[in-house]
Amino acid sequence: MTVIRSVLAIVLWLVCGPIVASAAPEAAAPISVTIRAGLISLDSRSATLEQALGEIARVSGAQILVEGTLEDSLRRETVTATFSNVTAEVALRRLLQGINSLFVYSADDLVEVRVYLEGTGQFRPLAGQRLGSRAKQPPPPPTASGAEDADEEAAADAATLAAQALKGATPEQRVQAIERLSDVSDIQLIRRTVSAVLGRRDEHPTVLEAALDLLGQQEEPLVDPVLELLARTRDAETRVRALDYLGEHGKSDPRVRDAVARVANTDRREEVQGNAKALLESLDAQ
Repeated sequence: MTVIRSVLAIVLWLVCGPIVASAAPEAAAPISVTIRAGLISLDSRSATLEQALGEIARVSGAQILVEGTLEDSLRRETVTATFSNVTAEVALRRLLQGINSLFVYSADDLVEVRVYLEGTGQFRPLAGQRLGSRAKQPPPPPTASGAEDADEEAAADAATLAAQALKGATPEQRVQAIERLSDVSDIQLIRRTVSAVLGRRDEHPTVLEAALDLLGQQEEPLVDPVLELLARTRDAETRVRALDYLGEHGKSDPRVRDAVARVANTDRREEVQGNAKALLESLDAQ
């Protein structure tokens, strides 16, 4: 029987050949991200959002910090998208639609991105990110879609300035962002940002002064956020500046007289009370 089995085995080997396990075809990577001349191209086929952000961090050199409450969501959400020749910020904004983000620059380089829901939780580096080189690269050649890309990048820059005006780490950073907003063409963005600064966001006198100056430069300066500032702040210098603003831009609004009268009657500091009374006399003389 042993001889018969051996003969059969030899016959089968001769007829069928050796049995070799065939390797399964290697699956294509779910995402490809490249950078050329400082501009990013991405092709994602259901990669996770965490993978996509990590790849952009890798090629751009920008560190991505994520609020802890978002980490699981980034691992679950998938991205199917294709775009070419955009800046790192534009690429990230396209991926992070509906998610808050803050972009931090050093000179012209994007160095840090914070991704958050409320901004009150702990931030941690994006899982698995590998930072690439931030070496300067020559500007890309002009393309047919250059004007469209330029418009999109300008909008991203304006949004970045607005975020820095509200959340910059130091008063100097916030003042610089507010001053640079004067060059932005999006009037509504300027109004929303300055109103937020004056109404509830900031307490630093130099930041509030910059916001008042920018608001006063608009063709139709707003009164409401300055009335709110006058009511909430107790800083004498800021109150005097708010009174000056209202005296220049709010004389026709009946609410201004009531607000100024309250300050004149309740604020006993000589500088504040003196300015309020002088403005009240000017309003009554109209």
